[in-house]
Amino acid sequence: MDNAIYIGLSYQTALQRQLDVIANNMANLNTTGFKGEHDVFSQFLDKPPHGSTLSMVQDVNTTRDLREGPIETTNNTLDFALQGEGYFTVETLNGPRYTRTGSFELDNAGEIVTPEGLPVLDTQNRRITIPATASEINVTSDGIVSTNLGQLATLKISGFTNQVLMQPLPDGLYDTTEAPVAATARVVQGALEGSNVEGVVEMTRMTEVTKHYQIAQNMLDSENTRQKDAIDNLAKVQ
Repeated sequence: MDNAIYIGLSYQTALQRQLDVIANNMANLNTTGFKGEHDVFSQFLDKPPHGSTLSMVQDVNTTRDLREGPIETTNNTLDFALQGEGYFTVETLNGPRYTRTGSFELDNAGEIVTPEGLPVLDTQNRRITIPATASEINVTSDGIVSTNLGQLATLKISGFTNQVLMQPLPDGLYDTTEAPVAATARVVQGALEGSNVEGVVEMTRMTEVTKHYQIAQNMLDSENTRQKDAIDNLAKVQ
């Protein structure tokens, strides 16, 4: 008698997880370089010891939408956007990490760093330091960093074959066990990559998920009423 309830609850649990993912996407609608996520669902069959096979719903994972976000001009010298596949490489206490968030700045030592103070690395895995006497900073589409004093370094743009396996971390960073490969991305100075989340699409998804959640709840309410009526009728017979 509880089979319908088990199935309905598994469906609602999956829908709740989907709502959480959509809410996170909406919260990052204006986050630089953010990539939207989507739930991956699967159907699995459960065979109780005494009863028929049940078809259940399970959310097995989330996958990232790897499409590029819109390029937004800022005219800030140390804002860099990436066009194409690739990630900036930054130094952390746990080794190199990767990001599409190109909103950088200079620290007290003249090093190019993230807003959290993580140094940006060049192709030689060195920190990029801007001389105190430099009056301007220029970055080419190939990532070559130079000032009025001459060329300094080349930004390390890392590419990965299996981007969907990269682990998202706080502050727009990613981690991976995969070795980086040559990237196809080109650098745009004075611009940032916006979030690829589309607000209208996410609102539509939220409306659909909410509707299906209510349908599942109505089914559970009906099943609960049916079971109560059955128990009452059996009690009257006795």
